[in-house]
Amino acid sequence: MRFILFSIVISFCTSAFAQKETLSLEDAIMGRWSKFAPERINGLKWVKNSNEFSYLEKDKLILENLDGATREILLSDLNTHFSEDSLSRFPDIVWMDQERFRFQKNSIIYVYNISDGQIEELINYNEEAQNSEFSEQALAMAYTIDNNLFIQDSKGTTHQITSDDEADIVNGQAVHRYEFGVSKGTFWSNNGENLAFYRKDESMVTVYPLVNTGARIAEANIIKYPMAGMNSHHVTLGIYNLESQKTIFVKTGEPKEQYLTNIAWGPEDEFIYIAILNRDQNHMKLNKYDVKTGDFVKTLFEERTKIMFSHCTQ
Repeated sequence: MRFILFSIVISFCTSAFAQKETLSLEDAIMGRWSKFAPERINGLKWVKNSNEFSYLEKDKLILENLDGATREILLSDLNTHFSEDSLSRFPDIVWMDQERFRFQKNSIIYVYNISDGQIEELINYNEEAQNSEFSEQALAMAYTIDNNLFIQDSKGTTHQITSDDEADIVNGQAVHRYEFGVSKGTFWSNNGENLAFYRKDESMVTVYPLVNTGARIAEANIIKYPMAGMNSHHVTLGIYNLESQKTIFVKTGEPKEQYLTNIAWGPEDEFIYIAILNRDQNHMKLNKYDVKTGDFVKTLFEERTKIMFSHCTQ
Protein backbone atom coordinates (compact mmCIF):
# COMPACT_ATOMS: atom_id res chain seq x y z
CA MET A 1 0.00 0.00 0.00
CA ARG A 2 2.85 2.36 0.86
CA PHE A 3 4.46 1.62 -2.50
CA ILE A 4 1.22 2.45 -4.35
CA LEU A 5 0.83 5.70 -2.41
CA PHE A 6 4.46 6.61 -3.11
CA SER A 7 3.97 5.95 -6.82
CA ILE A 8 0.88 8.18 -6.90
CA VAL A 9 2.76 11.02 -5.19
CA ILE A 10 5.69 10.72 -7.62
CA SER A 11 3.34 10.66 -10.60
CA PHE A 12 1.53 13.75 -9.32
CA CYS A 13 4.80 15.64 -8.78
CA THR A 14 6.08 14.67 -12.20
CA SER A 15 2.81 15.74 -13.82
CA ALA A 16 2.84 19.05 -11.95
CA PHE A 17 6.44 19.73 -13.02
CA ALA A 18 5.58 18.89 -16.63
CA GLN A 19 2.74 21.43 -16.57
CA LYS A 20 4.95 24.22 -15.25
CA GLU A 21 8.14 23.61 -17.25
CA THR A 22 8.45 23.48 -21.02
CA LEU A 23 11.83 22.45 -22.30
CA SER A 24 13.25 24.32 -25.25
CA LEU A 25 15.36 22.62 -27.89
CA GLU A 26 18.38 24.42 -26.49
CA ASP A 27 17.61 23.07 -22.99
CA ALA A 28 17.23 19.55 -24.33
CA ILE A 29 20.55 19.64 -26.18
CA MET A 30 22.81 22.05 -24.30
CA GLY A 31 21.13 21.99 -20.91
CA ARG A 32 22.81 18.76 -19.90
CA TRP A 33 26.10 20.67 -19.76
CA SER A 34 24.70 23.67 -17.83
CA LYS A 35 21.37 24.01 -15.99
CA PHE A 36 20.67 20.27 -15.85
CA ALA A 37 24.24 19.14 -15.31
CA PRO A 38 24.85 17.19 -12.10
CA GLU A 39 27.13 18.73 -9.51
CA ARG A 40 30.66 17.44 -9.70
CA ILE A 41 33.63 17.24 -7.40
CA ASN A 42 36.68 18.33 -9.35
CA GLY A 43 40.05 16.65 -8.92
CA LEU A 44 38.84 14.14 -6.33
CA LYS A 45 41.76 12.02 -5.04
CA TRP A 46 42.61 9.95 -1.99
CA VAL A 47 45.64 11.10 -0.03
CA LYS A 48 48.05 8.18 0.17
CA ASN A 49 48.16 6.21 3.43
CA SER A 50 45.63 8.43 5.20
CA ASN A 51 41.92 8.87 5.85
CA GLU A 52 41.86 12.12 3.86
CA PHE A 53 40.78 12.95 0.34
CA SER A 54 41.33 16.11 -1.67
CA TYR A 55 39.36 18.05 -4.26
CA LEU A 56 39.51 21.38 -6.05
CA GLU A 57 37.34 24.44 -5.59
CA LYS A 58 38.30 27.31 -7.87
CA ASP A 59 41.72 28.54 -6.69
CA LYS A 60 42.20 26.22 -3.72
CA LEU A 61 42.79 22.58 -2.85
CA ILE A 62 40.65 21.25 -0.01
CA LEU A 63 41.67 18.30 2.12
CA GLU A 64 38.86 16.61 4.04
CA ASN A 65 39.01 13.65 6.39
CA LEU A 66 36.31 11.08 7.02
CA ASP A 67 35.08 13.03 10.06
CA GLY A 68 34.37 16.08 7.90
CA ALA A 69 37.24 18.26 9.13
CA THR A 70 38.86 20.26 6.32
CA ARG A 71 41.99 22.28 5.60
CA GLU A 72 42.93 24.33 2.54
CA ILE A 73 45.90 24.99 0.29
CA LEU A 74 45.53 28.15 -1.79
CA LEU A 75 46.77 28.67 -5.32
CA SER A 76 48.61 31.71 -3.97
CA ASP A 77 50.57 29.39 -1.65
CA LEU A 78 52.03 27.71 -4.73
CA ASN A 79 52.53 30.94 -6.68
CA THR A 80 54.77 32.44 -3.99
CA HIS A 81 57.46 30.18 -5.45
CA PHE A 82 57.05 31.46 -9.03
CA SER A 83 58.25 35.02 -9.50
CA GLU A 84 57.37 34.87 -13.20
CA ASP A 85 54.82 32.93 -15.22
CA SER A 86 52.69 32.06 -12.20
CA LEU A 87 50.01 29.39 -12.24
CA SER A 88 46.66 30.65 -13.53
CA ARG A 89 44.73 27.79 -11.88
CA PHE A 90 45.38 24.99 -9.45
CA PRO A 91 47.31 22.26 -11.30
CA ASP A 92 46.41 18.61 -11.52
CA ILE A 93 48.20 16.90 -8.63
CA VAL A 94 49.35 13.39 -7.68
CA TRP A 95 49.81 12.52 -4.01
CA MET A 96 53.20 10.99 -3.24
CA ASP A 97 52.53 10.46 0.48
CA GLN A 98 50.51 12.11 3.28
CA GLU A 99 52.50 15.34 3.18
CA ARG A 100 53.61 15.74 -0.44
CA PHE A 101 52.05 16.00 -3.87
CA ARG A 102 53.65 16.54 -7.25
CA PHE A 103 52.48 18.62 -10.18
CA GLN A 104 53.87 19.62 -13.56
CA LYS A 105 54.47 23.07 -14.98
CA ASN A 106 55.74 23.11 -18.54
CA SER A 107 58.53 20.49 -18.62
CA ILE A 108 59.32 20.65 -14.89
CA ILE A 109 57.86 18.37 -12.21
CA TYR A 110 57.62 19.98 -8.77
CA VAL A 111 56.94 18.53 -5.31
CA TYR A 112 54.95 20.57 -2.77
CA ASN A 113 55.27 19.82 0.95
CA ILE A 114 52.08 20.81 2.77
CA SER A 115 53.70 20.71 6.22
CA ASP A 116 56.18 23.53 5.53
CA GLY A 117 54.81 24.99 2.28
CA GLN A 118 58.05 24.37 0.42
CA ILE A 119 58.33 23.49 -3.27
CA GLU A 120 61.27 21.60 -4.72
CA GLU A 121 62.10 20.79 -8.31
CA LEU A 122 62.00 17.03 -8.89
CA ILE A 123 62.69 16.64 -12.63
CA ASN A 124 63.49 19.18 -15.32
CA TYR A 125 63.43 17.50 -18.71
CA ASN A 126 63.78 18.67 -22.30
CA GLU A 127 61.10 21.09 -23.49
CA GLU A 128 61.01 19.35 -26.88
CA ALA A 129 59.99 16.05 -25.27
CA GLN A 130 57.00 14.10 -26.53
CA ASN A 131 55.35 10.80 -25.55
CA SER A 132 56.36 11.32 -21.92
CA GLU A 133 55.61 8.77 -19.18
CA PHE A 134 56.52 9.19 -15.51
CA SER A 135 57.52 6.40 -13.12
CA GLU A 136 56.50 6.96 -9.50
CA GLN A 137 58.89 4.26 -8.32
CA ALA A 138 61.93 5.36 -10.35
CA LEU A 139 61.14 9.07 -10.00
CA ALA A 140 62.07 9.34 -13.65
CA MET A 141 60.48 10.55 -16.88
CA ALA A 142 60.72 8.62 -20.12
CA TYR A 143 60.18 10.65 -23.30
CA THR A 144 61.04 10.86 -26.97
CA ILE A 145 62.71 13.54 -29.06
CA ASP A 146 62.25 12.97 -32.78
CA ASN A 147 62.48 9.15 -33.07
CA ASN A 148 64.80 8.45 -30.12
CA LEU A 149 64.07 7.56 -26.49
CA PHE A 150 65.43 9.23 -23.33
CA ILE A 151 65.01 9.01 -19.56
CA GLN A 152 65.51 11.93 -17.18
CA ASP A 153 65.91 10.91 -13.53
CA SER A 154 65.59 12.93 -10.32
CA LYS A 155 69.39 13.06 -9.94
CA GLY A 156 69.63 15.20 -13.05
CA THR A 157 71.04 12.44 -15.22
CA THR A 158 69.80 12.09 -18.79
CA HIS A 159 69.87 8.55 -20.16
CA GLN A 160 69.82 8.35 -23.96
CA ILE A 161 68.37 4.91 -24.62
CA THR A 162 68.54 4.90 -28.43
CA SER A 163 70.65 6.71 -31.02
CA ASP A 164 69.03 5.89 -34.35
CA ASP A 165 69.62 8.49 -37.05
CA GLU A 166 67.51 6.81 -39.74
CA ALA A 167 64.07 8.40 -40.16
CA ASP A 168 62.55 4.94 -40.67
CA ILE A 169 63.56 3.72 -37.19
CA VAL A 170 61.12 4.86 -34.49
CA ASN A 171 61.64 4.24 -30.76
CA GLY A 172 59.34 4.65 -27.76
CA GLN A 173 56.19 5.43 -29.71
CA ALA A 174 52.94 3.62 -30.46
CA VAL A 175 53.12 1.02 -33.25
CA HIS A 176 50.78 -0.99 -35.50
CA ARG A 177 48.90 2.21 -36.38
CA TYR A 178 47.32 2.37 -32.90
CA GLU A 179 45.40 -0.86 -33.47
CA PHE A 180 44.77 -3.55 -30.81
CA GLY A 181 44.68 -0.96 -28.02
CA VAL A 182 48.31 0.07 -28.64
CA SER A 183 48.31 3.76 -27.73
CA LYS A 184 51.82 4.30 -26.34
CA GLY A 185 55.37 3.03 -26.81
CA THR A 186 56.88 2.84 -23.29
CA PHE A 187 56.07 0.51 -20.39
CA TRP A 188 57.66 1.04 -16.95
CA SER A 189 58.18 -2.01 -14.75
CA ASN A 190 56.33 -2.13 -11.42
CA ASN A 191 59.49 -1.33 -9.42
CA GLY A 192 60.72 1.31 -11.86
CA GLU A 193 64.03 -0.47 -12.50
CA ASN A 194 63.32 -1.27 -16.16
CA LEU A 195 61.64 0.40 -19.10
CA ALA A 196 60.26 -1.67 -21.96
CA PHE A 197 59.83 0.15 -25.27
CA TYR A 198 58.81 -0.45 -28.86
CA ARG A 199 61.34 -0.17 -31.67
CA LYS A 200 59.76 0.05 -35.13
CA ASP A 201 61.60 -0.40 -38.41
CA GLU A 202 59.47 0.78 -41.33
CA SER A 203 62.23 1.08 -43.93
CA MET A 204 60.58 -1.68 -45.97
CA VAL A 205 57.15 0.01 -46.02
CA THR A 206 55.98 1.97 -49.05
CA VAL A 207 55.28 5.69 -48.75
CA TYR A 208 51.74 7.00 -48.98
CA PRO A 209 50.73 10.65 -49.54
CA LEU A 210 47.95 12.15 -47.42
CA VAL A 211 46.66 15.25 -49.17
CA ASN A 212 45.75 18.26 -47.04
CA THR A 213 43.02 20.04 -48.98
CA GLY A 214 42.50 22.60 -46.20
CA ALA A 215 45.48 24.63 -47.36
CA ARG A 216 45.08 27.21 -50.13
CA ILE A 217 47.33 25.05 -52.25
CA ALA A 218 46.92 21.36 -51.46
CA GLU A 219 49.85 19.88 -49.55
CA ALA A 220 51.04 16.28 -49.37
CA ASN A 221 51.92 14.73 -46.01
CA ILE A 222 54.08 11.71 -46.82
CA ILE A 223 53.66 8.79 -44.41
CA LYS A 224 54.57 5.11 -44.34
CA TYR A 225 51.54 2.90 -44.90
CA PRO A 226 51.58 -0.91 -45.33
CA MET A 227 49.18 -1.54 -48.20
CA ALA A 228 47.36 -4.86 -48.33
CA GLY A 229 49.62 -7.56 -49.75
CA MET A 230 52.75 -5.41 -49.40
CA ASN A 231 55.49 -5.29 -46.76
CA SER A 232 54.59 -4.20 -43.23
CA HIS A 233 56.86 -2.73 -40.56
CA HIS A 234 58.94 -4.85 -38.17
CA VAL A 235 58.53 -4.28 -34.43
CA THR A 236 60.75 -5.44 -31.57
CA LEU A 237 60.54 -4.81 -27.81
CA GLY A 238 63.59 -3.49 -25.97
CA ILE A 239 64.11 -3.49 -22.18
CA TYR A 240 66.41 -0.85 -20.68
CA ASN A 241 67.80 -1.28 -17.14
CA LEU A 242 68.49 2.00 -15.32
CA GLU A 243 71.19 0.53 -13.07
CA SER A 244 73.26 -1.27 -15.71
CA GLN A 245 72.29 1.27 -18.40
CA LYS A 246 72.04 -1.59 -20.89
CA THR A 247 69.31 -2.66 -23.29
CA ILE A 248 68.29 -6.18 -24.25
CA PHE A 249 65.72 -7.07 -26.90
CA VAL A 250 63.03 -9.66 -26.34
CA LYS A 251 63.44 -12.65 -28.64
CA THR A 252 59.99 -12.63 -30.21
CA GLY A 253 61.18 -14.65 -33.21
CA GLU A 254 59.83 -14.99 -36.72
CA PRO A 255 58.03 -13.91 -38.79
CA LYS A 256 59.05 -10.29 -38.37
CA GLU A 257 55.74 -9.09 -39.78
CA GLN A 258 53.74 -9.73 -36.61
CA TYR A 259 51.94 -7.62 -34.03
CA LEU A 260 53.34 -7.28 -30.48
CA THR A 261 50.35 -6.33 -28.33
CA ASN A 262 49.19 -6.21 -24.71
CA ILE A 263 52.61 -5.64 -23.13
CA ALA A 264 52.39 -6.57 -19.42
CA TRP A 265 54.93 -6.92 -16.60
CA GLY A 266 54.73 -9.83 -14.16
CA PRO A 267 54.14 -8.87 -10.49
CA GLU A 268 57.79 -9.46 -9.55
CA ASP A 269 59.18 -7.91 -12.78
CA GLU A 270 61.10 -11.11 -13.58
CA PHE A 271 59.02 -11.80 -16.68
CA ILE A 272 57.26 -9.79 -19.34
CA TYR A 273 54.23 -10.97 -21.31
CA ILE A 274 53.38 -10.22 -24.94
CA ALA A 275 50.29 -11.19 -26.90
CA ILE A 276 51.72 -11.93 -30.36
CA LEU A 277 49.30 -11.82 -33.27
CA ASN A 278 50.13 -12.87 -36.81
CA ARG A 279 49.54 -10.52 -39.71
CA ASP A 280 46.47 -12.45 -40.88
CA GLN A 281 45.05 -11.78 -37.38
CA ASN A 282 43.79 -15.35 -36.99
CA HIS A 283 46.37 -16.76 -34.53
CA MET A 284 47.31 -15.20 -31.17
CA LYS A 285 49.83 -16.52 -28.62
CA LEU A 286 50.30 -15.07 -25.14
CA ASN A 287 54.02 -15.57 -24.54
CA LYS A 288 56.18 -15.27 -21.43
CA TYR A 289 59.77 -13.95 -21.68
CA ASP A 290 62.69 -13.62 -19.28
CA VAL A 291 63.41 -9.96 -18.53
CA LYS A 292 67.17 -10.33 -17.98
CA THR A 293 67.91 -12.27 -21.15
CA GLY A 294 64.89 -11.68 -23.39
CA ASP A 295 64.59 -15.45 -23.85
CA PHE A 296 61.26 -17.08 -24.64
CA VAL A 297 59.99 -19.06 -21.61
CA LYS A 298 56.67 -20.52 -22.69
CA THR A 299 53.32 -19.89 -24.34
CA LEU A 300 50.60 -19.55 -21.72
CA PHE A 301 47.77 -20.08 -24.21
CA GLU A 302 46.90 -19.45 -27.84
CA GLU A 303 43.76 -18.80 -29.84
CA ARG A 304 42.97 -19.51 -33.48
CA THR A 305 40.14 -18.77 -35.85
CA LYS A 306 39.36 -20.33 -39.21
CA ILE A 307 38.31 -16.97 -40.63
CA MET A 308 41.01 -15.66 -42.97
CA PHE A 309 41.69 -11.96 -43.42
CA SER A 310 44.82 -12.12 -45.54
CA HIS A 311 43.09 -10.44 -48.48
CA CYS A 312 42.52 -7.24 -46.46
CA THR A 313 45.39 -7.27 -43.94
CA GLN A 314 47.45 -4.12 -43.65
